[in-house]
Amino acid sequence: MYNNLGVNYVNRAINAISTAEFPYALPMEIDFNSRLYSTTGSGTKGDDQLGWEKNEKIINEWLTQAKAYFEEAIKIDENYLKANNNLNAQ
Repeated sequence: MYNNLGVNYVNRAINAISTAEFPYALPMEIDFNSRLYSTTGSGTKGDDQLGWEKNEKIINEWLTQAKAYFEEAIKIDENYLKANNNLNAQ
């Protein structure tokens, strides 16, 4: 869950920046498997592509929140590959 929240915040930040300013794709991974079935274990200002300068504050907030979610997922399972990969891709 925290991994997927983190991916959403990274995507939200990237979508607020034009492709001219950030022409890269990041290798983020959504986890479609739910641990619920495992036996072991808003509209926010800045959503439009107004560019980095106009959205810098909210973009940094989203990326900080994404990092916190990835770190929370890793606290729960330090071997969680997707969360580790996503944290390192930022």
